[in-house]
Amino acid sequence: MEKGLEIEKLRGQLQELQGRTVAEFTSHLSGLMERHVSGLQATAAPPLANGHVAGSRRDHGKRFVPRESLLTELFHISHIRTIYHIFVAMLVLLFTHAILIDMVEHGTLSLSPSLLVYAFGGVRVTAETWLLMFCSVIFLVYPTFHFWATHRSSSPVLFDWLFSSTFVAYCGCLLYLPAVVVMQHRLPPASSFIVLLEQIRLFMKVYAFVRSIVVRARAPETKDLDRCPNFSTFLLFMFVPTLVYRDSYPRTDRVRWGRVVLHPGAGGRLRGLQSSCWSASSMPPFHSGTVWDWWNVTNYASFYRTWNIVVHDWLYEYIYSDVVRYRGKLMATLAVFVVSSIVHEYTLMFVFNFFFPILFLQFGVFGVLLHFMNVRSAAGNVLLWITLSLGVGIDMTFYTAEWYARHNCPQIYDNVYADFFSSRALSCWSRNITEGVLGESTVPAPA
Repeated sequence: MEKGLEIEKLRGQLQELQGRTVAEFTSHLSGLMERHVSGLQATAAPPLANGHVAGSRRDHGKRFVPRESLLTELFHISHIRTIYHIFVAMLVLLFTHAILIDMVEHGTLSLSPSLLVYAFGGVRVTAETWLLMFCSVIFLVYPTFHFWATHRSSSPVLFDWLFSSTFVAYCGCLLYLPAVVVMQHRLPPASSFIVLLEQIRLFMKVYAFVRSIVVRARAPETKDLDRCPNFSTFLLFMFVPTLVYRDSYPRTDRVRWGRVVLHPGAGGRLRGLQSSCWSASSMPPFHSGTVWDWWNVTNYASFYRTWNIVVHDWLYEYIYSDVVRYRGKLMATLAVFVVSSIVHEYTLMFVFNFFFPILFLQFGVFGVLLHFMNVRSAAGNVLLWITLSLGVGIDMTFYTAEWYARHNCPQIYDNVYADFFSSRALSCWSRNITEGVLGESTVPAPA
């Protein structure tokens, strides 16, 4: 009898604890969503100077308002912090597993940073290339644009033609020369990513600046002093974490140096742990031969808008909005997918030093089809995660297989370009199949 009463009492306590936990989580989450919905309303429809409210985003562009990031707000909830701690614990366990494997199989502790040293090799070339790209933006783009904007009134047709030609030539050089450096110096993956991603970022920044100011500079009612922003405004835009140009951005009253130090330090420690875990688990086979938590969305249209807000804003502001005025929503959407597909494949092509367009097909074909599947239920979120997991698995499989083949299989063509655009993995696989069928394989059987 007493045991039954104790069980009932315990059950009541557990139910009470469950109720308090759910209530606390719901309260925090409701407050968080209300704050961000209010921020969205302020972003999408800011008050104008005459007291009216702006219309759609397409009419007035993106508005920046001061607010904390979504992840910062989420970490105020103890349950979200616990989920974060679980992932940290998993990473620590993986790191411990790597140490135990070294001790058991090799009898020594090997925490060599060799993978990081290899991946970030070519530091001097990487730094010099970045510096040249950045200096070209600062000392070529801005002075040229400033000269054009302040002198074009004397001969608009001639100055417009000269500036357009110069700008197109500069963009071509910015897209071509860094890629040549990556290819000629055979930079390893991480260093290649640094050069290429900085190249793409600077190109997007430059295009955003010119695209945003050129209309103002050509307007006859614009005063001469307002035709081009001052240099400090341009320089600030080069460093702010957005690709959409505005003359000013909301900023905090002071620099929070604690966060400045904390986040890069945490990122560095994370890269070190990842390197050790990757070296222990994945490298031996190669040696041997938003405003939502984007993860809650139920369709790919919402996922594309919230997965990478910074890039999405640029694509919307300078690609979609321009195309939609003349060709409609369908062509504007397709243009965004084409640009995104080309940029993604361009980056991987020069990082890995071979052309293997798996990601291009995923974006340009399957990504477009999934975009128009307007599922708005829990099943849509399940489908999202199934397809994302399959896509990442396919990328890892095919790109690592081609990378492996490039280091272990004979070259197919003597011509550099033919070899670059051919698949050595498929050739090696088909050759092994043929030799196996004909009984001519010279590969020794494993002991």
